[in-house]
Amino acid sequence: MGHGLGPAQRAVLAVLADTEDVHPWLSVRELAAALKLSERRTRALVASLEARELVTVIRSAVGWRGAGEYGRLVGRGAYDNRPVVLTLSKGDRDGVEFVRQGMPVYGLHVWLSVRYAAWEARIAAAVAAHLRPADR
Repeated sequence: MGHGLGPAQRAVLAVLADTEDVHPWLSVRELAAALKLSERRTRALVASLEARELVTVIRSAVGWRGAGEYGRLVGRGAYDNRPVVLTLSKGDRDGVEFVRQGMPVYGLHVWLSVRYAAWEARIAAAVAAHLRPADR
């Protein structure tokens, strides 16, 4: 491994730095599409950057795949953005729609390490504030 970053590695970091407006991470598939590279090449670039601790890789759900009639039945509110596979009933009952839910598809989320550390700190602070006994 060389001492500096190659142009493809710098391109990965640049794309990740520009994602803050949407969400703080990209899946490997989204990153590969943005870079116009194969997913295999993108995973190799991400692995080299992870070895240098410049990015953090988390395995998580990256999307949904339809399960048709065998999917889990869930109530979906008006502001719920989960994808619908099959709508069973749409009524006036509290604005809830009962749908068959697809199954999650797992993949890799790639974060800039600095952004991931800040996100973990915000989550830890929120949990600590929630668990702290109320001052009276």
